[in-house]
Order: sequence, then structure tokens, then C-alpha cells
Amino acid sequence: MTRTAANSPAPTAADRDGRTDPRDTYSWLIRPLTPEEFQARCYEREVCHIRRGDPFYFSKLLSIDQLDRVLTTGLAKHPEIQLVQNEKNITANEYRDADDRVDPVRATRLFRQGATIIFTHLHQRLPELGRLCEGLERAFSSKMQTNIYLTPPSAQGFAPHWTRTTCSFSRSQERNAGASMTRRFRCRCADSISIARSTRQAT
Repeated sequence: MTRTAANSPAPTAADRDGRTDPRDTYSWLIRPLTPEEFQARCYEREVCHIRRGDPFYFSKLLSIDQLDRVLTTGLAKHPEIQLVQNEKNITANEYRDADDRVDPVRATRLFRQGATIIFTHLHQRLPELGRLCEGLERAFSSKMQTNIYLTPPSAQGFAPHWTRTTCSFSRSQERNAGASMTRRFRCRCADSISIARSTRQAT
């Protein structure tokens, strides 16, 4: 099922204990579908692909600048940050030091050569992603996590494969050459969300 969604701001309502209302998070994520429509037609039945013409719909969740800070300030080490490239074996020693810190310079070089940078469990470090997972956990009574894949244009991190990931975002962002690591690259893709119990993917 594919739907085209109109622009809409991220949810701001809070419940009594001060956290985002899980139903608001759920509704915002799948808009223009309602939770009732999604449960009846799509949930554990078929892929729900929502195309968005707004490249900023998910901008409050994550930005290139935030990924830049995580990578360059040592907030996360290997294996929280990994690099992969389809049809090429990249070893951790190519971009990490003896303390498992990821070297931004070497990671940059591999990225420019086509590698995908993976940020696992980033919801534990970025509050907006944490609130997203918390809202969905409360809505579905299931554990949620975020894995972020930063792939350069015309590159591919993995061969097509089946995954049990239930929800995936495609986030578009373009940056010209600049001083920080990730801003040297132009990353482009369609802003969309796909939801499925098991999906064949290539990142």
C-alpha cells in the first residue's frame, strides 16, 4: 500500500507525566493514515509505503549536524558506529583506534569511497529519537530502537536482503562542502517511510 502524505508538524502534545502522547507519535508517523486504518489494512499484512513531498517532515528527529557531532566528538565508539560497503569487506581496524574510537578522518575517506556509516542505538544518545522510540513502545507494547544508515549518493551499503526491521525512513538532506566531516558530502534520497513486518531492503 502506497500513500502520499501532506505536510504536518511533529507531535507536541504531552500526557500527564510530561511525555509525548504515544497515540500522537503513532498518528504523526503514519499520517495521512489513521491508526485505525493502519491496524485494519496494513499491520502484519502488507508493506505500507508513505511517500512524502516534504523533505523536512522528519527534520526534528535527526539532522546531518547531529550525526556529525556524534561521529567527530567521540560520543559513540565501535561497534556503535560501523562502516560497510556492498561487495567490499571493510574491517574495523580501517577506521578505529586501539580504544575503539572511530577516526573521523578515516571514516570520511571511506564514506567518500562509497561506504555506509551505521549509527546503532542512536535513540540512546539523541533525545528526539529517544522520545520517538518511547512513544512507539508505549503504543505497541514492544521494544523499539533506531539504527541510522548514512549512505553517499549512488552507493550501496548492503546487497538486497530480508530484514525483520518493521519501520524504515528515507531522509533527504543536501549539504555543500564545508568545514565539518559530513557536510562535505551531498546525500540525497526520497523522503518516505516504509512499514512492514519483514522487508527486503538494500541500504
